[in-house]
Amino acid sequence: MNIKNNKDSFLFEAKVRSNSPKFKIDLNKKIIYCKAPAKENKANLEIIKNLEKFFNTKVQIITGLKQKHKKILIHNITKEKFEKMIRCQ
Repeated sequence: MNIKNNKDSFLFEAKVRSNSPKFKIDLNKKIIYCKAPAKENKANLEIIKNLEKFFNTKVQIITGLKQKHKKILIHNITKEKFEKMIRCQ
């Protein structure tokens, strides 16, 4: 995942695979797996819901609302904390 720091948030890029058995993030492959289908915004909503719950902060999909490749902005978290939390999931 390409990660760009900001003082209050950071932006990362990932590919989304919908219709997966469970929600998870693979940093090595730069993929977010989600259970929901990529129809009617369901996969995007699942991504936002799960990431907000996991990180306990606001999450926004900046680009890629209708595409597999997305840029996701996570507020109030550092790159190091993000990577540490994802690796422990």
